[in-house]
Amino acid sequence: MADAVANVSLEILRDLLVEETKFLLSVGGDVEKVKADLRSIHALRNSPTLKLYISQLKDLAFKAENLLETYAVEVESKREEGRRSLKDKFKRYICIMCECSSVHEVGNEARDIISALADLTKKLESELDHQGSSSHSNQEAERLLRQTYGHEVEHDFVGMEKDIQLLVSKVKDETRRKRVVKIYGMGGLGKTTLARKVYNHTDLQSYARAWVCITQQFEHKAILGKILKQLDKDINVGILDVEDLVTRIHSLLVERKCVIVIDDIWEDIHWEIIKQAFPVNCNVILTTRSQNIAIQESEPHKLRFLTEDEGWALLQKVADLSPDIKSLEDVGREIVSKCQGLPLSIRVIGGILRSKEYDLPEWKKLKQEKFLKRIDASKYLTDILSPTQTRLVIPPSIGNSISRLAISCDFEREVSGIDGLEEVKGLRSFILLQKSYGMIDFKESTIDFKMSQYLRIFVVEGCEFEGEKLPSKVGELIHLRYLSLRDSNVRELPKSICNLPYLQTLDLQVRDGIRLPNVICKMKRLKHLFLPFGDIEVIGGEKLRLDGLHELETLEWINSETTCIADIPKLISLQSLHVKVCDEDSMSIVLSNKNSQLRETRLHVKSCDLSSEKDMEVLNEGLMSPSLVTLKMVECNMSGGFPYYKQGMCQNLVTLRLYNCKGKVDVEEFGKYPMLQVLALDHFVKMAETITFRSNSFPQLKLLELYKLPDLKKWEVEKGAMPKLTSLFIAECRNLEKVPDGLRLSSSLRQIKIINMPREFSERVKEEDYGPFVEKSITGASA
Repeated sequence: MADAVANVSLEILRDLLVEETKFLLSVGGDVEKVKADLRSIHALRNSPTLKLYISQLKDLAFKAENLLETYAVEVESKREEGRRSLKDKFKRYICIMCECSSVHEVGNEARDIISALADLTKKLESELDHQGSSSHSNQEAERLLRQTYGHEVEHDFVGMEKDIQLLVSKVKDETRRKRVVKIYGMGGLGKTTLARKVYNHTDLQSYARAWVCITQQFEHKAILGKILKQLDKDINVGILDVEDLVTRIHSLLVERKCVIVIDDIWEDIHWEIIKQAFPVNCNVILTTRSQNIAIQESEPHKLRFLTEDEGWALLQKVADLSPDIKSLEDVGREIVSKCQGLPLSIRVIGGILRSKEYDLPEWKKLKQEKFLKRIDASKYLTDILSPTQTRLVIPPSIGNSISRLAISCDFEREVSGIDGLEEVKGLRSFILLQKSYGMIDFKESTIDFKMSQYLRIFVVEGCEFEGEKLPSKVGELIHLRYLSLRDSNVRELPKSICNLPYLQTLDLQVRDGIRLPNVICKMKRLKHLFLPFGDIEVIGGEKLRLDGLHELETLEWINSETTCIADIPKLISLQSLHVKVCDEDSMSIVLSNKNSQLRETRLHVKSCDLSSEKDMEVLNEGLMSPSLVTLKMVECNMSGGFPYYKQGMCQNLVTLRLYNCKGKVDVEEFGKYPMLQVLALDHFVKMAETITFRSNSFPQLKLLELYKLPDLKKWEVEKGAMPKLTSLFIAECRNLEKVPDGLRLSSSLRQIKIINMPREFSERVKEEDYGPFVEKSITGASA
């Protein structure tokens, strides 16, 4: 853990002090001295001595980050004022003078940090001297340890099934224009693991294949030689120069199906040097921590973090924990949550726990290693005035000793306020999570934001704010990265929200609707935006603009009535989209979006007239999109009928819901969708009187809902259909004769729910034996 902290802190110091100080100080000697000091510390990053100074290193990195962010915001603000002023030239002169003053102040503070870094370096240089001649061998050993190989087997593998399927399909798709896939993300996410799973996939064993690991020690001739040797084992690569290596690789691959994995590439120039060896038909998979590698040639694939369930499954595997041991699950899941979905962290901790066997006290001891201070709010509730005036009182022993605080509230009562945080200084993270239906009043004075001006994370979920407004001081937290108001009572967002230049996540899924200033498009670093399920009102009457959010990856829940849908294709980094459209043009924009990064589209179409041939063609083409995972259509006119299945249609569609739509549907066609797990047909959807679910149809279906379908009379299920069905809901299908006999053979079925069906139908369901694990619920039977 100390190694990881040291590496992160050194990266921050390098980026901020070396790169930014060039501009701030304009003193080459200072910059070179910083570089030298950082190189010395980096050489000792694995030494016991450095681990004694981790807190100092983190403190320096934190101060450098705060300093330069504050400076950047102040100067940019003054420049904006200058541009807006009527007396432009005079104002601009004043701004320049202010900038000079800011540069001077920042320069002094930066030199203080540089001086502290130099002192730290001196304390460590003696150990560097002691390493002497052994340093080269240590570096070589480290380089060899970083090498990866395509044949390695991942025994403890969890998640990524969809990623594997998607990337293998990309390799096999010979119509793709871009043949390079870039798997990127932070260290420890599993980039190499994913690349190896694709490389060794059974569908690609007939391809010409090669795997090379580059690392930071890039030697282009050696890399090309390794690739050629894997493609032709008989060739003597030692006698070939670089030009010959490039030519030979190109000629071997130009007319073959092939896949080349280049693992752990660090610099774009490294890719530029070796890419000439690969013909245009060659599938190349790059793994990298940098988003800026091969920008023009590649389709980026950003790895996500593990879910809690996936993390717990991985920890069980690595720690060799039997699934029957339930006593460790609670503490194990707490440990996983601290790892924040990072597979490498879970593997490291799992390796430690493997030696602890099933020793619960040892697991609890590891859990208590604090990533942040978490407290159970129920332990600090105090009835000061009366039982109706309960307050949450944080003891000074907690409030004065932490920089990261998470308060978990799991009680169904109203709390009139929080005491004890007013004097807390230097908070970096404040997380208040309301898990139940209680409410906590959050006042402007609950936290002194001036004393916690460097706050990075501010999560106040389920809170009641004075006047249903966010505290005005939040707009001054210029270092804020994460702001969540989920399930709170906030009804209006201040315009000052755009003063948060480093904000990456904004969660506005509040309890009711919300009024928004049309300034979100100015938050250029925003990566994740969650809008409320209820109505939003854009102040000024225009639709909410999103153009300019080039780093936005997640956009959830937008509505064509209040948001400019035409901006969606401009969101070049978008990966996940949840959108409701209420007109044909908006539907066309969403379904025609060709963004190659888009991995998940959840589309809700309401009241659209799709009777024209043109609109049905748009729907047909949209159903071919590999990113479409959810489709809900409500009160839509499809007079020509729902499109018939063709190869490649709805290849990743998980949920399909059709409500009160005009036009006939062939339900049996849905059985050909390979990934469909939820199918809901509701309110007079037109269909045939008799439907048959053929053997092997609906291979992934888990939930089937049939509501108010007067056309349906007879339903048959062949053996082998719906092998994973767990829940069946049938309501007000008045003419349906019975539940299919074929469902009695289902081993996966767990729930049958019948609502407002004829009495004879309901009695038959009661009498049928669907096995000991099926729970039947029958209500509202009628004559």
